Amino acid sequence: MEPPLNRRQLLVLLAGACTTSAHASVVFYMAAVNSDEVPALDANARKLGSVLLESSGNWNLYLDKAWDGLHWILTGAAKYDKANPLSEMLRGGSSLATQLPYGKPKMHSPRQVKAYARRLAAETDSSLRGRYDPAEMDRQNVYPGDWADDPEEGFAYLLSAFRMLQSFTVRAAKADKAILCCWG
Repeated sequence: MEPPLNRRQLLVLLAGACTTSAHASVVFYMAAVNSDEVPALDANARKLGSVLLESSGNWNLYLDKAWDGLHWILTGAAKYDKANPLSEMLRGGSSLATQLPYGKPKMHSPRQVKAYARRLAAETDSSLRGRYDPAEMDRQNVYPGDWADDPEEGFAYLLSAFRMLQSFTVRAAKADKAILCCWG
């Protein structure tokens, strides 16, 4: 068994995963796992990082920089609201013990994942478009910004990310999986 990564090694690993050019971006990763695997993953930073940063496979989702815009079109708000399940999905969850560069990974139980899947299934292109307000998103500093520069392209980007999130969450719910997520 490989020794767990020390903090510096983990920072280097994650910094490389989230750098797309000379400038780092804040991106969002999700992985669906069996809930009984979570304690062992949380105890091994190397394995946890590997599971979260896996770039292929049916049980991983890379939302790139769409996470904050998705939060907006799903909730109509920039700020986290624990009472809103879709806000909780993207910004909340139970914190794991492992500290990563952008905070502790979060875990959502299989029961929560099923509730998120039902909520996401109720969303339509029209309901998402109705909450999409590029000028206000820019005023509220919704990441990555510049939504008003090309509003149609911005919405298409978010709609594509929404469809991936919806499909991923439905698959995870059907398989009774927990979801782990982190920023990188």
